[in-house]
Amino acid sequence: MEKKSLVFANAGQVKPFLLSRNGPRWVNGEGVNFPLGMIENAQYRNMEIHLEAGEVLVLLTDGITEAMNPVRELYSSERLEALAGRLDLRTLTSVQIIDEVFEGVKAHMDGSAQHDDMTIVVVKVL
Repeated sequence: MEKKSLVFANAGQVKPFLLSRNGPRWVNGEGVNFPLGMIENAQYRNMEIHLEAGEVLVLLTDGITEAMNPVRELYSSERLEALAGRLDLRTLTSVQIIDEVFEGVKAHMDGSAQHDDMTIVVVKVL
């Protein structure tokens, strides 16, 4: 049987977001998660999670969850979770999932200026 897993260390980014049959969850790393280079001699530890076919892994920067609308409300991880819960992840491609997230964030921003980078990587586990 083929083993599917992700090994990662978090050096200051948003936790990975995993969408599975059990619903969405944020994947905690182990050890320190200071931004890389912020603390001299910081020891980052690898974390391994097992993945199953049909799961979707979303890696993103905080510019997504911290995008603000005109009254300075954050888009938030809760809004991202709610959006993910409404998507049919089985039929959407990675690009379509990214487009849906960006559309949701842009609608939330309602014309407000972008104040941080917004990066998303979506991996569909086959």
